[in-house]
Amino acid sequence: MKIENIEDLLKGIYKGDIVLPDFQRSFVWKPEDVRELLVSIVSGFFIGSMLMMDSISEESDFALRLIEGVENVNPDAKVQSLVKIILDGQQRATALFYAVYQPDIPLKDRKSPFLFYLDLNKAFNDEWEDCVISVSKNSRKALSELKKREEKKEIISFSKLWEVEDWIDEIDNKEKRKKGKNYVNYLITLEIINYI
Repeated sequence: MKIENIEDLLKGIYKGDIVLPDFQRSFVWKPEDVRELLVSIVSGFFIGSMLMMDSISEESDFALRLIEGVENVNPDAKVQSLVKIILDGQQRATALFYAVYQPDIPLKDRKSPFLFYLDLNKAFNDEWEDCVISVSKNSRKALSELKKREEKKEIISFSKLWEVEDWIDEIDNKEKRKKGKNYVNYLITLEIINYI
């Protein structure tokens, strides 16, 4: 499996092609950590490279496991025969997977899962610090407000990045629609990985 961008990374994690050595610590990021990573990505800041190693899972020198949350969103997932093992970058990879696939598990020191949204207007105006919104799934009032904003095409859930073409086509403003397509294409094709 060749990994060139965020989309490849996340789909590989989902299928069990990208895994962790069992000795890696658990995912320990809090909602603000995930939000800050997303802010860095959408604003174009370098988030570091990821180090991966190709392996045949049955011949690996150490036990392998799926990234946290994978089994929650893909119950059929299992460690594949030919895998890429994340040696460095596990927290970032897991945070991205969490934001996009929304496994129903809480983040560190929280009782409920969190959801992440991109405020398109703020992103288009380079208001990076405020363009990523995080909200607890238990916060009904905040989720209700976000749903209204999503219906108005002001924000988009990170979980909809791969379905965004149809969503963006519904935006009334032609300039905003074009900007949205270019921006989301940039996000999902962003190169972030170096591997061995």
